[in-house]
Amino acid sequence: MKIRRLAIQNFRRFSAPLVIDQIGDGLTVLAGDNEEGKSTILRALRAALFDRHRLSKDLARGFVPFNAEVQPEVAVDFEIGGQAYRLRKGFYQQPYAELQTPRE
Repeated sequence: MKIRRLAIQNFRRFSAPLVIDQIGDGLTVLAGDNEEGKSTILRALRAALFDRHRLSKDLARGFVPFNAEVQPEVAVDFEIGGQAYRLRKGFYQQPYAELQTPRE
C-alpha cells in the first residue's frame, strides 16, 4: 500500500483542515518542533486505517478538538497494486465510513 494523500479536519489539535498531499514513492518523513502535531497526524492516520468509525463516545470524544462540538474527519487516498482508493471516516457525532474503490 502506498499512501498518497491524508486530509484531517476537526481532529484533536487540527480544527482547520490539514492536507498532506503529493506523497510520492519512497520514504516520507514528518518533521517539526515539539507540539506541532506530528503525533496527531499519525493518530489520525491510525484512526482512518485501523479504528472502527463507531468507537464508543468516550474514545471518539478524544478525537474532538478541545472545547468544541464538531465532527472529527479523516480521509486517506492510497494505492494498492496501482489501483487508487479513498477511505473517509467520521467519528463522534455522526459516525460514518466510506471506501471508494476503482469500481466505485
